[in-house]
Amino acid sequence: MNWSGQGSGDFNPASEPITLAQDVSFAALAEENAPWPLLPVMTKEAPTNPNPLYPKNVGYQFRGYFLGESSIPTFQYRTGTINIDDRSIAVGAEEQRQLKRVVQFESPTQQTLWFRALTGDIIRESDRIFRSGKLRLTIPLSETKLRSISVEPNRSELLLRLNVPQGESSLEFVYETLNK
Repeated sequence: MNWSGQGSGDFNPASEPITLAQDVSFAALAEENAPWPLLPVMTKEAPTNPNPLYPKNVGYQFRGYFLGESSIPTFQYRTGTINIDDRSIAVGAEEQRQLKRVVQFESPTQQTLWFRALTGDIIRESDRIFRSGKLRLTIPLSETKLRSISVEPNRSELLLRLNVPQGESSLEFVYETLNK
């Protein structure tokens, strides 16, 4: 790969990149069958964002980030009245690295929050393990909802219903790339 801008030069990425959904990750849905609040679509014909305040309009606020151990960033945001700290750490053996995502919540009251964990052609391997393309996700034990995406019926989304208690709590997710 070769970039011709700042910091240009040849480099070989460790693996093929995997893109997760670019929509907000957490939402307080009015009801469990409500559609996920999707990022507005921009095209070549309509390059202007029709909803530039999309995250704010669905109750999201980015609060910044800080660098922790080994300069690993922890991203901070708020959805509704819940403060969220979100960091990902590389774990596992050199030949099979995994990404452990640790999400910490601070809530003034007990609340239900939904997490959109995966999108695409999703296969349930067990109650806690799901696969989409070259990505396997292990989730904490929680209520899940695997459903078709309304605007793309051939694709699915995996939603987790999170019962966030009053005070502080945390969850861990493990992302693993697959060779197949």
